[in-house]
Amino acid sequence: MAVFKIGRQKGKTQRLSLTRTLLMGWVLVVCGIGQALAGGQEFRHLTVDDGLPQMSVIDIVKDHRGFMWFATTDGVARYDGYDFVTFRHDPTEPHSLPTNTVNTMVLDSAGLLWAGTDTGLAIIDTHTLIYAPLPLAHNQAVVELIGQGDSVWALLNEELYQIRGQQILRSIRLPGPASTRHSIIPAEGKLLFRDASQQVWWLSDDDSWQRAALPELVESAGLYQAGDNLLWFTHEGFFIAPRSDISAMRSVPWPAQYPAHLMRLATFVHQRTNGNYWVSIHGHGLLVFNEQLQLIDHIKPNSNSALTLSNGEIKSVFEDEQAVWLGNLGGGVNVFWKRENRILRLSAQSEPVLNEPFIRGVGEYEEALLVATNNRLAVYSDNGRQYEWQKDISAEGECAHVNTFPVSYVTRRGELWVGGDNNQGGDCNLFKLEPKGDVLKPARGLMAAKNDKITAMFEDNEGYLWVASLNGLYRIAQQASEDFSWLFEAAGIPRNQIIWHISQDADHRLWLATHHSGILLVDPLHQSVKRLHAASEPPNGLPPGQIKTVLHASNGVTWVGSSLGLYRFDRKTETFSGFTVQNGLANAHIYSLLEDEAGNLWMSTNDGLSRFSPDSGQFWNLSVSDGLQGREFNTGAYLKRQNGHLVFGGINGVTQFDPAQVAPQVNASRVQISRLQLLDESRKVTITPPQKGSLSLNYDHVQLALTVSNLDFINQHEVAYRYQLLPLSKQWINIPPGENAVYFSQLPRGSFALNIQSRNHDQQWSEPQRLLAITVAPAPWVTWWALCLYAIAAIGILTLGYQWRLRQLRQRQQQLEGLVEERTAQLSKQSVLLDENNQLLRSTLEEKNRIFADITHEFKTPLTLILNPVKDLLASSDSAQANSLTLVQRNALRLNHLVNQLIGFNDMTQPDKEHSVAQLQQVVSSVAGDFDKMAAARGC
Repeated sequence: MAVFKIGRQKGKTQRLSLTRTLLMGWVLVVCGIGQALAGGQEFRHLTVDDGLPQMSVIDIVKDHRGFMWFATTDGVARYDGYDFVTFRHDPTEPHSLPTNTVNTMVLDSAGLLWAGTDTGLAIIDTHTLIYAPLPLAHNQAVVELIGQGDSVWALLNEELYQIRGQQILRSIRLPGPASTRHSIIPAEGKLLFRDASQQVWWLSDDDSWQRAALPELVESAGLYQAGDNLLWFTHEGFFIAPRSDISAMRSVPWPAQYPAHLMRLATFVHQRTNGNYWVSIHGHGLLVFNEQLQLIDHIKPNSNSALTLSNGEIKSVFEDEQAVWLGNLGGGVNVFWKRENRILRLSAQSEPVLNEPFIRGVGEYEEALLVATNNRLAVYSDNGRQYEWQKDISAEGECAHVNTFPVSYVTRRGELWVGGDNNQGGDCNLFKLEPKGDVLKPARGLMAAKNDKITAMFEDNEGYLWVASLNGLYRIAQQASEDFSWLFEAAGIPRNQIIWHISQDADHRLWLATHHSGILLVDPLHQSVKRLHAASEPPNGLPPGQIKTVLHASNGVTWVGSSLGLYRFDRKTETFSGFTVQNGLANAHIYSLLEDEAGNLWMSTNDGLSRFSPDSGQFWNLSVSDGLQGREFNTGAYLKRQNGHLVFGGINGVTQFDPAQVAPQVNASRVQISRLQLLDESRKVTITPPQKGSLSLNYDHVQLALTVSNLDFINQHEVAYRYQLLPLSKQWINIPPGENAVYFSQLPRGSFALNIQSRNHDQQWSEPQRLLAITVAPAPWVTWWALCLYAIAAIGILTLGYQWRLRQLRQRQQQLEGLVEERTAQLSKQSVLLDENNQLLRSTLEEKNRIFADITHEFKTPLTLILNPVKDLLASSDSAQANSLTLVQRNALRLNHLVNQLIGFNDMTQPDKEHSVAQLQQVVSSVAGDFDKMAAARGC
């Protein structure tokens, strides 16, 4: 079995490149050790290009709401992850910074930020962003500020003040002048002070000073608080003691590889949350000690990488749950993101530098990482923080022209097989590593073609090594003496087909992931091939794209990674169900699939990494800002190492991490209002965000603008927000990632609740949060008192109108009554006249009737006298005369009848008079008969 020893080697070229940056001979030793100890920590930078007012950052604090504050040589700046708000000296504001150069800064329990300068003190209320009144006069240099409980100690050159709020509790004369920071520190419930002559004093309860029995401090060194410990430097080394019991001090020797006078250059000592100590040495970066105070690392600038310290002059430090913030003299703010540094990278920007970062393949052999690029196969070891180059492996002799080895595989026998990319002829396609060496030996005679390219290798359960190349699929029997192979020529395996990946399922079938032919299921025993592809009938749900990889998970489920997404195989129905970008996948083009110990699937894509939880069906995505080598990865460049770490290769290097340490975090951040502005057509007014989350607006405020931040500083350009304004809008309104402004225009009067959510770089939405209660006051003409006035006025107008109308109605009634009386009198007169006329008419009519009756009776009497003789004559006359007499009689009777009618006409007005109906035919016949004779006499 071939084995090579991986050891720690110092690169000569690396040491020489570092020494060229040093100016003094004694630093050569420091830098050489620093190179050996370098831990590969990566830092992001905040500079004046980001809005930082000045590149020299003296102090750093974080307020109670989560905003970062930086004391610089050009004022105090507040940072919300997007913008800086800078506080400078303002001649019109008596409480502003007395000068822009700030030496020290501290935050008290009430949220007041104390800033000390060479000419005085300033206090900023971090809630209202307004300067607070000062308890001390200007023109007094402030050396240091420290917080203790609810009070602040202000160290001046010759005085020490204890201040609570705006009240000076104690004013104490110093036993000696103070000179620099790190001169005062709380310990054992008291105060420990270092004067300019390096003498250390205790402050007694009676405000007197007593000498402290501490070893003599080295020149210029201070008293440093590191967590719960107190640390100081002496000429021989340094001492550390619990601040609760200084007598329990213990000495620690200074590392022999570093000059002792570096202790005089210490600017701070900080104990990390992981227990390590960071000691800042002015001009030389950070020395890292473990909890046992053993030197384990040296963090310093690297001119070849943009992800290191800006320079070695680190002045201040602050650590929170996300990051370690470092203030640099002339280098701005350097930020060590804890999350980002959980991922180990090997790239053109890392240390060591990967000159050719395009990764063709990765492998593992003897606990070392094999990295194949376009022109080399290199071996790297790592300590969990940084890679270290060990050696290059190459082919020699007639195969020396082959320098691209995209495929490597370690068999169960422990042999390393390497597949080359041979395009110049010769039997230089498949190699094995020479025992105890770094030379690849061609496995001659195992491949039929002399000019071929190997794309995948796999050892099956029977111990056969399967090798896929452009010219076919080979099965190699590994023998103790000599290996032999044959081309697997089963029907259904097309020639010149790219096979990206080979795996074996529980049924001993080989799964071949191909570029054009979907998935080929190979049964080695029966030499049968079944093809699963997009054109299968009936349709099986597999996409038409390239199949890059197949993973048989620990729970028996088979997963397929393709250029069109992630697919799950159902063994019963032999169908596929897919997951794409719409389901949360970072990018549909999947290059690799790996399973971690928790059963999660990790896949590299064209846009970062995705982690898929089969139990929840949720994706979680990682991008460059999370520490990846780049956005795009490569086919075949992935590996699960023996220690469980996952390795992915891409176009810009290698990404490695422990999946147990890289997981999505619950987004428990609370969104804060960074800035609140009232806008109208002519002005923009910035107002203080309300502390209790309630804002009252006047009716004439045209627009309201808010900038918000969830203070997730690591990837603010990926943070997204959404909000709803109840009751106006119950739907969530999304703000694009990278933007943090909310605008409201022409809000109606009333009360509104602004709810907001943030989605951090882990793609997790926070719980809905009530950010602001907004009350818009009505215009003066629609306020309650105005409405009351309107109501009163309306009632008054209605009352007056009612009274006026009532008065009008009464007047009208009186007029009508007068008219009625007048008309009644007229009618009475007319009635009397009518009665008189009626009486006259009645008497006239009666007279007329009497006369008429007399006349008609005068007519009737002769007729009666005529009718009777005619009657007698008719009775005695002959027939000749009878006709004439009959005629006379009939006409006399008619005349008599007419006279009777005239008499009856006089009685027509009588209502009880009865009338008879005349028969018109009889009347006509009678009249016509009377004229018959006359007509006959005339010859008619």
